[in-house]
Amino acid sequence: MCSLPIFILIRRFPSAVALVEDNSLTEFGASPTNSPRSSRVFYMDNIRTYLTILVILHHISIGYGGAGGWLLYEADFNPIDNMTVILFTLFNAINQSYFMAFFFLLAGYFTPPSFEKKGGRNFFRGRLVRLGIPLVVYAAIVSPIVEFAAKNYAYGLNITFAEIMVNRMSNLVIGVDHLWFLMALLIFSGMYVIYRSYRPSTESTPWYMNSFPRDRILILATVALGGISFVVRTVSPIGVTFVVNFQLGHFTHYVFMFWIGILAYYGGWFDSLSRSQATRWIGVAVLTLVTLPLIVVAFVNLESPDFAPFMGGLTLESLVYSFWEGIALISISIGVLHVFKTRLNRTNRIAGNMGGSAYTAYIIHAIVVVCLMILLIPVALPAMVKFFIVALVGVPLIFFLSALIRKIPYFSRVLG
Repeated sequence: MCSLPIFILIRRFPSAVALVEDNSLTEFGASPTNSPRSSRVFYMDNIRTYLTILVILHHISIGYGGAGGWLLYEADFNPIDNMTVILFTLFNAINQSYFMAFFFLLAGYFTPPSFEKKGGRNFFRGRLVRLGIPLVVYAAIVSPIVEFAAKNYAYGLNITFAEIMVNRMSNLVIGVDHLWFLMALLIFSGMYVIYRSYRPSTESTPWYMNSFPRDRILILATVALGGISFVVRTVSPIGVTFVVNFQLGHFTHYVFMFWIGILAYYGGWFDSLSRSQATRWIGVAVLTLVTLPLIVVAFVNLESPDFAPFMGGLTLESLVYSFWEGIALISISIGVLHVFKTRLNRTNRIAGNMGGSAYTAYIIHAIVVVCLMILLIPVALPAMVKFFIVALVGVPLIFFLSALIRKIPYFSRVLG
């Protein structure tokens, strides 16, 4: 939606090249300038920006009626029509099928070169700094502030900041919120370090070298992902959190894509994806997206939409949705990779600044979105209109504030 104009700018002004910083956030999917695969990997930074914008839009849409967990719900104050709920839920389902998993793909791709350059100890120490510090600061300061704003200025509970902190400590609440992603990356990075300590080098001629996986392998992967996701969701449905806001119902995709990212780096997969194969899978992606509304019509009462059966358990809806998600993940990811690599492997000043600020934008976006939503609560407008207002104002504002934050002394060492 709102991300389209940004990439029009990228294509329109290709000559204004901005350099990728040496301290790129490889754990968040940014491309290091010394990547052995290519000296021009701007498309990966552009994908990172695109995915970050999707995260922001995803959370705004949840607030205005879409399925999912968020910090503030418009429905608590104003009615939302069923069509808006259905449209935003479809939007979120499409996002969820691939956007966070794609972050893990990029993170996995840049894990081996970072490890090999720094060594295991320095690699993990760097991860602790770049991932751990934002986690601690957000959980200790930012998350309570967001909760304070929502409870007092939206829900009118008249609760003090001290009471919020006491309640969190007494109930052992670790407020990582959407930064669960950083916690997961920290865990995955630690597991990779342990793995490499037992296996210090790769095989001389691994089976996955120099050839993008064939279609039959990809089809088997979609079937396996669908089946495993369905089984996991019978025990831990989507929406059920575990420890630090982890939803195990989604982790099948996250673990798979992180591992695939590592294989893709060593196998040179991103460079060996052919146009013909990408085109086939883009066609699959289009068909997959078209089938989602049909699935909703077949299984959901549109007059009183209830998406709970899709979230997990031994239900036909969960089975269908699990396999749909597996197909969507593989096909859309291939499509995004191909389009950005062939059409958007360039940058300009705006795109370069946004790419450098994407990590910070991901971290801080919740407080900006919540504040904008609070301001619009008393305004008599449809939820769909409010969504576009918050998106059009919020996305540029978040990236602008992120760029300013990165200029604060010592912050750039952590945020890039």
